[in-house]
Amino acid sequence: MKTKFSERHEVASIKIIDMLPDAEMGTARRLDEQLQTLAASTAGGLPAERLKVRTKAEFDVVMQRIVEACEAGLDVPILHFEAHGSPIGLEYPNGERLLWNDLAMNLTKINRASAHNLIVVMSTCYGSMLSSALSILRPAPFAILVAPSEPVSVGAIELPTERFYSDLLRQLQITDAFDRHLKQHRYISALGFFCRYWLSAYKLIGTAGGRERFREETLTYTLKRVPAANKKHARKAIKHHTPMVFQEQFELNQALFFHGAQPMTVADLKAMLNG
Repeated sequence: MKTKFSERHEVASIKIIDMLPDAEMGTARRLDEQLQTLAASTAGGLPAERLKVRTKAEFDVVMQRIVEACEAGLDVPILHFEAHGSPIGLEYPNGERLLWNDLAMNLTKINRASAHNLIVVMSTCYGSMLSSALSILRPAPFAILVAPSEPVSVGAIELPTERFYSDLLRQLQITDAFDRHLKQHRYISALGFFCRYWLSAYKLIGTAGGRERFREETLTYTLKRVPAANKKHARKAIKHHTPMVFQEQFELNQALFFHGAQPMTVADLKAMLNG
């Protein structure tokens, strides 16, 4: 059964990706035990599974298994990572590195297979570095990321993380649970990232200079991609129909970024500016 969370996302399970050395795996095990208890005792409880990953090869197998389950409609997980992190990525128990960009590529496949419903929680140092993979020019690797931006200790985040999940699964409001418990984490929304970019673009075409800049940038981009026979028509359309071109570009970008989902419209942008 899928459970609805705020910001229009649905999930069906929690997968704990345990990348800690065997001598340090107590935190992942305790979290798994807590989630199993919550699954049995609360209406919002979700089945939890701890997946031990020691090498890149094992990680690849786990990620592919999750992708296939999502594609088959059998799962939409929250992915919770327990690992040692650094500014460049995560560390496997055998000493290998998983770079943030490589992790993002794997998560993008899961986010696509789950129709942009992937929530990622990182109990790792520098976990928010994963957000550096967000780009308006490519599909989002996650819907929501909850992660520390600096070095953190187990003692500082273990209990707050347990309380976060307890509130999340009982109240189904991820932002409320985050605000209440995860003071050392950042909350990063792909929708928020997308909105900030397109709000700036929408404000830009509200001025004469901005409209001209938008036309020129769109024209440059478009003329590189259309056949020679269509260039004259494209130039005329962009020059005289800026609002229409803006909406078309917005919708195309939205379909790319959100893996085909359409969480908002140009009218929503207007409402944000006026609100």
